[in-house]
Amino acid sequence: MRLASILLVAQVVGLVTAVTARAIEPPNPQELVQVELVAETASVASAATLWVDVHFTIKPGWHIYWRNPGDSGLPTAIEWHLPPGFSAGSILWPVPERFVQGGIGNYGYAGSADLLVPITAAKDLGAAAGLAGEASWLVCADICIPGSAKLSLSLPVAAGPVAPDPAAATLFAKSGGSCRFRRHSRRASLPTHMRTFCGFRRAPSSACTTLPGCSFRTTTR
Repeated sequence: MRLASILLVAQVVGLVTAVTARAIEPPNPQELVQVELVAETASVASAATLWVDVHFTIKPGWHIYWRNPGDSGLPTAIEWHLPPGFSAGSILWPVPERFVQGGIGNYGYAGSADLLVPITAAKDLGAAAGLAGEASWLVCADICIPGSAKLSLSLPVAAGPVAPDPAAATLFAKSGGSCRFRRHSRRASLPTHMRTFCGFRRAPSSACTTLPGCSFRTTTR
């Protein structure tokens, strides 16, 4: 009887320990942030500029960081692996949200984020062009967890100028709907789908990296 009681207690303790261990396990980074690489056009032409969107879907209650994360955090980054002759331009950063948690101010994105990047194609192309890269980020709520994802996209090569892909129109138009981007204020500099929605007022200067003169939404947690 005593042995049976000891075994029962051991089973209960083991069950509680296992549940507690599962409860304190950090979440899977891939469940917190999902990343997709989308091209504005369905094909690529010789020496043309192709806009791509690195689209982040972020779990509610969590956020990732802008290029200037603020008092803590790490910038979201993209490392490209492109075919010979291809080159990637700078990220077109949307204006971030300001997060305040425990008196610490940070700048980043919650819900979703679209990092647009211009990629210039090589002059000599084959039948298709493969684009690849790796996105890395730090996602935070009460705790912070680093994450990364490999990106890839294969596009056929067009003989002449290419038109925007209707399948990507909604995503690109939505990403440019507020028109609040830092480094591109001229119409010709923007992806095609964004030109319809933007008034092309003078964009905030690069001094916004140090925050003066910038307008941020503030979320206190």
